[in-house]
Amino acid sequence: GGGAHGAFTWGVLDRILDEEDIEIAGITGTSAGALNGAALKSGLLAGGRAGAARAYLLAYNAGCLAGWWGVLAALGAHLRAGAPGGGAGLWRALEAPLTLAQTAALAEVAHAALGLVRAPVGTTAVQVWSRVWLLWGILKLAPAVAAAPLRLGRLGPFPDLGLGLPQAVPLQLGLESLVLAWALTEVLRYAFFAVKLAAEVPLLSPLLLWLRYSTFTALYPLGIASELVLAGRAVGLMAKDPRLGARFSVALPNALNFGFCYRTFCILTAASYAYFGPLLYSRMLSQRRRKLGGPKSKAD
Repeated sequence: GGGAHGAFTWGVLDRILDEEDIEIAGITGTSAGALNGAALKSGLLAGGRAGAARAYLLAYNAGCLAGWWGVLAALGAHLRAGAPGGGAGLWRALEAPLTLAQTAALAEVAHAALGLVRAPVGTTAVQVWSRVWLLWGILKLAPAVAAAPLRLGRLGPFPDLGLGLPQAVPLQLGLESLVLAWALTEVLRYAFFAVKLAAEVPLLSPLLLWLRYSTFTALYPLGIASELVLAGRAVGLMAKDPRLGARFSVALPNALNFGFCYRTFCILTAASYAYFGPLLYSRMLSQRRRKLGGPKSKAD
């Protein structure tokens, strides 16, 4: 068990499956271990040892799809209710499901490292790290940033269609835009992988393929911009209240003669987006050309 530890456990099982002379006589587990055990048994019955790894990945992607769908549904309910409590109310509603859904992505680094999926470990680690840092190192450290979006104006008014939807939408970068970008991206991504692992479905599979490799063109910049706004707000709060940053800092003097300023670390991490952002975006554009066709660049 243990959430992301489940990926490590599967790596051990995957290595055991490589040994043809090892016979698995019994399977037991709890939490993520129980999921691994069920996937192992199902895969062995359906497709032997190779099928076990496929069953695990299918269970993982389906579970993450359900988690992110729950996050998206909670965001929709918050917006339909007229945003009670503003961003602070949204954070209270989303903290638990968002923490579970996003932290589970740590397993993807293990998947890449163990060879369960064909993905570069470094790129996967950077993508997962930026979100986990934003979640644990910004939002959970300084939840007040949720109530301080960067306001850009309003979009609307829209006609009242009787669906309970707002007739005007504030244009702002903050927690709402962050969750919208993350959740939409992940719902489409995990749905694409789950369907791909389960079976090709006419119409649905091509549609998910197109959505998977097209919607990021708008959602990725929206997510990055929202992350930077929230990180900037947190850095400002740490400047006003040094106790916030002190929770993750190491002050001098100490026995190890080592100092660490978390606020400076946050500034440097945000600055690194200037390099990693365009790098990852160009990589995804390259993937889109390979998957959907179109003119190829020299980098392809």
